[in-house]
Amino acid sequence: MTGYDRWVDGCEHAACFDDHALAETLERLVSSQALSMQILSGSVLGELVEAAGRLPFRPAQSEVGKPEARVYQEFGYCGDVPPHHFVSRLGDWFEMRLRRSLALMPSPPIPTDYTINDVVCQRYRPGDLGITPHRDHIAYAHLVTLLVLSGRGRYCVCDDRQGSGKREIPSGPGWAILMPGPGFAGRTDRPFHMVEETSTLRYSVGLRHDSRKVHAD
Repeated sequence: MTGYDRWVDGCEHAACFDDHALAETLERLVSSQALSMQILSGSVLGELVEAAGRLPFRPAQSEVGKPEARVYQEFGYCGDVPPHHFVSRLGDWFEMRLRRSLALMPSPPIPTDYTINDVVCQRYRPGDLGITPHRDHIAYAHLVTLLVLSGRGRYCVCDDRQGSGKREIPSGPGWAILMPGPGFAGRTDRPFHMVEETSTLRYSVGLRHDSRKVHAD
């Protein structure tokens, strides 16, 4: 068994969901801004946190966006996770599980050959601002998944950049937050969301399909 096979096998043993549960969540997401579900537990989370802690993080730019759409942020960011790193392989495993669940759905909301070709890791220290209400880039197509590896903080969706109608999405360690991207069940909207009130060291991994990138096998 290769190192990759052992890693996938470890994720499978640590998985807290089955293919039908993920398919049901994807179906409910058609009419939601964001949903979450627990997908991992046990020692594999500790291994992922340890691996994430060795990544080269850089401070996120404190202010981004146009003056009328300013976003304020404070966290560490690694946007170039090596392809064979444990954190990157998490994307390979979750892509496999997504495809299995999509195959069960009579009307899948995203392509059944959906690929995760963009894996990023964020680190929020206690007291960090986090990130104010914003929308993800329009290039992140179909589905955006955020897997929380450790820590406590508030992940919320809201109606606008002012945070109106703020609603917290459960996001403890081992939980995945799922949000629709452009093309999810024909949708074109991109939900506003934010991260705030981090109380313990929080690592999260973004698993996305970046339509600007050439498809990689």
